[in-house]
Amino acid sequence: MLTYKDIEHFLASKPYMYACICSNYAFLCSVRAIATGGWIVYDISDVRHPYRNYNGIYIGETEYATMAVAISIGLITQLAIRSRARGYKIKPSTWIACICSLLQALLLAIVALQWKYRYPPTEHIYYPGGMAACTSSAIIHTIAFLLYVSDISFLQNIRKYQTMEQKKYEFASFVFVWYILFGSMVFTLLEDWTYEKAGEFCIMTLLTIGYGNIVPKTFGGRLFMILYTTFGLCVAGFYILAYESIVIGESEKRLQVRKASLEDKMSMLSGNMDRSGTLERYPSDRNNISLENSDASDRIESSYTINRFPPELNPLPLYTVATGESYLSQADKKELSKREKTVKIATFIVTVICWWVFSGFVFAYFEDWAFFDGIYFAFVSITGIGYGDFLLTSPWSIEYWWLFLFNAIAIISHFFGIAADTIGRKVEKRHVEAHKKRSLRQIRRRSVSHPMDPQPISSIIGFPGATNTVFASSFPPSTLLGDDNLQLNSNTFPRLRPKSPVRPNLSQIFQVGDDISEP
Repeated sequence: MLTYKDIEHFLASKPYMYACICSNYAFLCSVRAIATGGWIVYDISDVRHPYRNYNGIYIGETEYATMAVAISIGLITQLAIRSRARGYKIKPSTWIACICSLLQALLLAIVALQWKYRYPPTEHIYYPGGMAACTSSAIIHTIAFLLYVSDISFLQNIRKYQTMEQKKYEFASFVFVWYILFGSMVFTLLEDWTYEKAGEFCIMTLLTIGYGNIVPKTFGGRLFMILYTTFGLCVAGFYILAYESIVIGESEKRLQVRKASLEDKMSMLSGNMDRSGTLERYPSDRNNISLENSDASDRIESSYTINRFPPELNPLPLYTVATGESYLSQADKKELSKREKTVKIATFIVTVICWWVFSGFVFAYFEDWAFFDGIYFAFVSITGIGYGDFLLTSPWSIEYWWLFLFNAIAIISHFFGIAADTIGRKVEKRHVEAHKKRSLRQIRRRSVSHPMDPQPISSIIGFPGATNTVFASSFPPSTLLGDDNLQLNSNTFPRLRPKSPVRPNLSQIFQVGDDISEP
């Protein structure tokens, strides 16, 4: 049963996990911002990709130096996160990550505001992806800082409250981000691409979207793409599975919290049976204290707290506690479990649909598309189809597209997994029911055609290696198909039940003095 301490641990362990994910993604945005270079576009040479080939203004040395310091601090944040994940210097690592996130947010915000103040946007001036990436990184670092503060103020022993799924997800996001950074750097050297274009190609390749607008053309680029994708699909699969485990774990925890609350309410309504006094069998160190209370009730109350063992070695008490689930019948428990699964699936489906529609609205707003076109583009992207008939041009829609893909593929994969599992269970259930009905019809057909000639049950159902001949007329047909698995024992087959020798009591049959000799 889920206790309130488990609920507290579950709620307390989430801020740090989200802070780590934000730090990893913000670091990726910072590298993209400084690698883009040109932050002002005033001559668009390609309408569909106005930020690929352009004439503009590059950021100055001051901006480069400030962002380089921010990225260096980001490396320290990454080391602090890895140090805490290994359980080394937990609290200092958390404080270092918190302070570094605040410094990065301030530095990147200063760069973005200074650049926007020097070059205000006009009708013919555009901000490419570098400016948007810098602003996004500053915002995400601020969110990470607030999450770190919440984590530090809430927890005392941080390592105790982190689950293995959370650590796995943190490490998976770390590996996924750095794999994208590595691939973007190599493709920039092999192909005539900008770093932003190479980064988009890497994430589209790893998530198997492939719009078709960015393809390698050199021999070295194509050869490296084969090797990069071979290992990259494993990295992406690891990230998706880790994300799915987090989504499944959180949904199950929420259901357990609701179930625990319901059981507590039922226990209170049943007369608070779980709060009755109980005696444990072992005395404790407190038995050296003399209990000289004048009131007998005080002595009895003191004996209730006797316990010799520490909490980690506490023996099992010799009593049972009645909970709310104890008052449910088997049918009610089965119905409750079925409703829990239904609520879980329904909640997940509604969340996915709402998020999909919202993303379509964001794409349509920034790209000046129709609302249905935005929903269409979002669906094509999250399912990995990627026709390429709609492409993004706005820097803010591209920034949201990065964040969208980091979460979309894993969520949709989990959604398709739930759908496939549900359909598979339905098909298996129908197959079992059809097999039962077919076997029952076969038994009835044989009993009608040969009413006086009972057939061996091994020939009807087909038990492999059956040596004993058991006839179908030995038991009713309902016994055969009552359960999913047929249990063959003496209760099922009365004719096979062993007869124990019974010694009759002759004193009850014959009276004393009766002549029992043969006539």
